[in-house]
Amino acid sequence: MTDVILATKLFAPAARPGQVARPALLQRLASGLHGHLTLISAPAGFGKSTLLAEFARGSGCQVGWLSLETADSSPKRFFHYLIAALQRLETDFGQSLLAALLSPEQALDERWLTRLLNELTQLASPTMLVLDDYHCLDNRELEQWLGWLIERLPGQCHLAIASREDPGLPLSRWRMRGLLNELRQPDLRFDEQETSQFFHSTMALNLSPQAISTLADCTEGWIAGLQLAGLSLQGHADAESFVQQFSGTNRFVLDYLLEEVLQQLTPEQRHFLLTTSVLERLEASLCDAVTAAADGDSLAMLQWLESNNLFLIPLDSQRRWYRYHHLFAEVLRNQAQLSEAGLQQLHRRASGWYEQQQMFSEAIDHAILADDALAVELLERYWPGLRFYSIENLFVDWMAQLPAVSWQKCPVVSVYYGLTLLSWDVERGCQILADTRTLMEQAPDGSGLLVRNRNAFASVAGILAIGDAYMAGSRRDMPAVLQACQQALQLLPATDYVWRGAAAAMQGMVQWAAGELARAAAGLRLSVGDMLRSGDLSARLAASYVLSDILIQQGDLQQAEQENEQALAALQQHDQPLLQACADTWVIKAELALERSGLVAAEEHLQAAEALGLAARLPQSARHAPLVRSRIALARGDFDAAGRWLDEADALHVDCPTPDVRPLHCWRARLWIESGQLHRVQQWADAQALGLQLQPAYFREFEFLTLVRQQLALQQPVTAVLLEWLALAQQQQRLASQLDLQLLLALGWLQQGDEQQAATCWQQAQRLSQQTGLQQPLQQRLFEPLQQRFGSSQNISSRPSAVQVIAVEQPESLSNRELDVLRLLDSELSGPQIADQLFISLNTFRSHNKNIYAKLAVNSRQGAIRKAKSLGLLVE
Repeated sequence: MTDVILATKLFAPAARPGQVARPALLQRLASGLHGHLTLISAPAGFGKSTLLAEFARGSGCQVGWLSLETADSSPKRFFHYLIAALQRLETDFGQSLLAALLSPEQALDERWLTRLLNELTQLASPTMLVLDDYHCLDNRELEQWLGWLIERLPGQCHLAIASREDPGLPLSRWRMRGLLNELRQPDLRFDEQETSQFFHSTMALNLSPQAISTLADCTEGWIAGLQLAGLSLQGHADAESFVQQFSGTNRFVLDYLLEEVLQQLTPEQRHFLLTTSVLERLEASLCDAVTAAADGDSLAMLQWLESNNLFLIPLDSQRRWYRYHHLFAEVLRNQAQLSEAGLQQLHRRASGWYEQQQMFSEAIDHAILADDALAVELLERYWPGLRFYSIENLFVDWMAQLPAVSWQKCPVVSVYYGLTLLSWDVERGCQILADTRTLMEQAPDGSGLLVRNRNAFASVAGILAIGDAYMAGSRRDMPAVLQACQQALQLLPATDYVWRGAAAAMQGMVQWAAGELARAAAGLRLSVGDMLRSGDLSARLAASYVLSDILIQQGDLQQAEQENEQALAALQQHDQPLLQACADTWVIKAELALERSGLVAAEEHLQAAEALGLAARLPQSARHAPLVRSRIALARGDFDAAGRWLDEADALHVDCPTPDVRPLHCWRARLWIESGQLHRVQQWADAQALGLQLQPAYFREFEFLTLVRQQLALQQPVTAVLLEWLALAQQQQRLASQLDLQLLLALGWLQQGDEQQAATCWQQAQRLSQQTGLQQPLQQRLFEPLQQRFGSSQNISSRPSAVQVIAVEQPESLSNRELDVLRLLDSELSGPQIADQLFISLNTFRSHNKNIYAKLAVNSRQGAIRKAKSLGLLVE
């Protein structure tokens, strides 16, 4: 009877030239051989057969292969092929079984299957039988017999099934008993490294890493999709351009999916797929609403699609939400060929469903695609509340999709849009606010205007005043800011805590600019309280960010850290993945670490901020993170990196009401001082019309003290003018400024030869450092002469400072960089890892290490750590 067997069905696919090796998956297959069944279940084109064939070639056991087709659903035909596959391994296997099976009188029953099991126990070697394309079978009786057989397989036998859909076998029971090994679509996807190997080795295409990453994202690791992309790329003149355009409309992808998937479905199934392709996410009742299904059978349809692996990806463990594979969705949308009116109708239905579910962002998304008027109506109703936990970029993106005529008569939407644009497009934002003011003057009660949210409309006049304050702050017109804030407070409803809090915050910024930091902090605390009462966490984080910044410049690190921790705690309790100003909270934490000289910790906090992205930062604070990175690089002596980070910070600068009391151009001048480019500092000072005769004023203090640093580097006398600035800082109780001024005075007196005055100022600086927690100023290279000369100052506190102890017990103090190395020696890091952390070579690390041992009079790492802790250089 061998002439009825199609021999090609009994051979595993041959290895392809340049095939991508997948050792991790092969190991998972090998680890499952102790069970009874391996199931590889995934949609078409995910490499199921290729993986099993590769495993068969190197598994160490004998492998029988059977490629199935629909005709094999007949139980007798199926078992005929199964025996034929095993006979390729052992010629005599099942001869009597086969004769009985082919007899017309023989029924396929438990007795015959028991004989098959007994034959399997006699196999000479460990054996795996692969059933490829199992989804082609459609016979419940056959599946029952196969399940019976799998349950009772002898130890040396293993069955592997490759299928586009889950078989009707008791998988859950076998899973619980440890009999089942599974690989599914997420396991089979190519990662970026495998994608790169595929294009370079298999397809012989030389693509850039960016192009490979784009294709990996676009196809979601779908191997067939990558191959189709490769076929399209062969001979393509502009590969990079093609990659950017690759999508489900590509003819190879389209032909493949049409032939392999869509043409195999019923009209009802195709209708469901094509209609729901307009949805980014699918849920049963949402699909019912969009398809207008009277019988509500979408749940059954989704379950069928998932069980049949029709490119449906579950988004939660409850199997409530799904999405289509991106390329599959594009094919569906391309095939749907809906009219504009039909497409709008589907989006209108989706918007209505989302609004009923109080998922307002999604409702607005679909409304924008359905009807401009509907979108504006939803924006007016819901954006005043949505902004509590949504980023402003979202609102700007929505508005950019709507024609101006659709919202120009809606004062609520226009005032929010105008105010938001002040951080991106000042000119347009001002124009929109001016147009809104004209509307309000013509109809203060809203008559004749589009007003659907009366509560939000009641705050429009006050919000316009907030806009006036914002613009005045950007111009540094502080009296106008105060006047606009007072007007806003008069116009805003007493219960509108968000905008009243915004007015309080801007009043605090005026006090900040004047150097009244204690009053400014008090005003910002009121603002934070208002934001808490309002429930607007985003505004609360923004106010907390400004308050923390003020407290750092005031020199109250403890209060700043407490405020920052409270903000982070509030953020952790929030369930939204992205929130305006959440990244700024981590940037402040990084600056706090930097001020305490925790360079490594500062970098870790910056990484947390950067992981959230620019959209999670306030536009006016986007430059803060690269500025902190520049300061870290400067502390490590990496002047090139410090300059590059300053360039990035400069590119992100926007004018805003926040006082720019430490301008970027001053940080650049300080970088030039540190790197010895004093001539450039003089050019900067001339361009800023900056001289030592400048009248003391907090707003220009940072500029002035930058010039003083240059003068001290040139050995010029500065002590007389510094005393005037110190008096102002003491009057305004600004401890951070007092610390800087005392250090500069100490260095000035030392250069003038007055060591008694220098020592007094140095002691005052150390007291202020201990009081505030600010350690970074003392470790700046400019002040190393003070550390070397006055490290043996008289006791300033019960615990001596690091520089005091070193000078008492050692003839030479540790440098700032040696202190950095010392702190990392007290960790689990190896020498090369410490060098990497500090961005120095291994030889430089060894040199610092040798100096530390010599200065501490020790000869080992542990000895250095013990000695440093006894001297107070390291915390116990």
